[in-house]
Amino acid sequence: MNDSLILQTRLASMLAFDLDGIFLPDIVYQPETFSTVHRVRTSLLKPIFIPDQPYYIITGRPVDDREETLAWIDQFAMHPKAVFHDNRDIQYPALYKERVLKEHDEITHYIESDAAQVAYLTDRVPCRVMLFDELLRYGIAAGIEGK
Repeated sequence: MNDSLILQTRLASMLAFDLDGIFLPDIVYQPETFSTVHRVRTSLLKPIFIPDQPYYIITGRPVDDREETLAWIDQFAMHPKAVFHDNRDIQYPALYKERVLKEHDEITHYIESDAAQVAYLTDRVPCRVMLFDELLRYGIAAGIEGK
């Protein structure tokens, strides 16, 4: 990808990212240990990268973890435009993400780490949905290079 195309993509795009699997490793949900595991992991891990252009975070984490999630984001001065973190059904995070993406048409690209959620969202939302691993594998990371 040439530099001018990267610049055009970055200027024309409003990105949104999932949180787990993008900024830090995915968390496997286990109802009996989720809160304890989550609190320990998020307090210790630094983000894998921080985007250098405006972006949103849309997380399927349970709404009960909002305080810890926002504290983690603030701890590393990530500064997203907004964090959408109101998932009340942990079993179906893609439904929550679908609703957010339909309500926010300024988002042009959504980057997700879960292939099943990418497949579900692709034909249901007005933006382009991309699998994070594919972006990394093919080096098509325009707009998500970290600081």
